Amino acid sequence: MADDFFPEWLYSRQIDDDQFGAAYNNVSDFHRSCLKTNIARHQALYGFPDVTSVLEKKVLAQGGSVEIQVRPLDWCVFVLAKGYASAPRFLAVLMPALFSGVQAVAVVQCGSESVEGTILTACELAGVETVVALSEQQLITLVQDCSVKGHGAVLTLGTGVLSGLNTTSASQRTLKCWSEPVYHTVFADKDADLNLLSWAHPDMELICSAASVKGRLLATCAASADTFPDVPVRLGAGQEALFCWPGLQKDFFLARSVAFLA
Repeated sequence: MADDFFPEWLYSRQIDDDQFGAAYNNVSDFHRSCLKTNIARHQALYGFPDVTSVLEKKVLAQGGSVEIQVRPLDWCVFVLAKGYASAPRFLAVLMPALFSGVQAVAVVQCGSESVEGTILTACELAGVETVVALSEQQLITLVQDCSVKGHGAVLTLGTGVLSGLNTTSASQRTLKCWSEPVYHTVFADKDADLNLLSWAHPDMELICSAASVKGRLLATCAASADTFPDVPVRLGAGQEALFCWPGLQKDFFLARSVAFLA
C-alpha cells in the first residue's frame, strides 16, 4: 500500500477531521471554485497517469542491450513554512506529483500545529489525507525513514524552513529536493483583480508599475511574453487565481534506472 512508506508514528501527528471541516467551511464557495479550477487546469496540462512503470529495451548495434525503467517516485513530502497560505502555489507543486502517479503523499506543516485553512481545503479537494504537524527534527526523522524504503522527494514551500535538512539529505541518494523559488512581489496591471491576487498570494506585495516588472513572480492580464520576458508566469484576465511552476514538471516525480546487459 502507498502509506507503507510512511512510519506509523507519523499518523499521531495528523491534522484531525474537525480542522479539515472547519477550514473547508471557512473558505468561500467562490474561492473553493478557484481551487477546483486550479486542479482541473493541472489535470488538463498533465493528464492522469495511465501506467505505473515503463520498461524500454534497446538492442545495441555494437552488441549487448540496455534496459531503461521509468516509474513514479515511491513517496513525496511537501513541507510548508509556518503561516504558508498560498493555495494556488501549493497546488502547482502538489498536482504534478499526483498526476505523475506518486501514491504516498504527505503534507507537513513544519514548526506549527496549525495549517492555513486554504491549504487544508486544497488538500481536501485534491484527495490528500495525510496532513501532519511536525517539528524540524521529526521531519528529518521522517525523511530518513522514508529514504530507506524507496525513492522519494521533499519539496519545501515558503521561507525559513529546513535549515537542518539540507545536510541530512545530502547523504540520501534516493532523495530529490526542490524549494519554492523566492519572490516577494507580483505585478498587476489596471485590469487585474487585485482582491483575487491578494488571496492567491497573501505573502507578496502587489506592484502596479510596469517599469519594474523584472524579478516579479508573475504578470497578470499581460498578454505579451515579449513585454515581460523575465516573468515566469503570465495570467490573463479572469485567471488571477491560477498558477503553475514552469520549472517543476511531471518528470521531476519520476525515478529512472538503467541496466546494461549482454
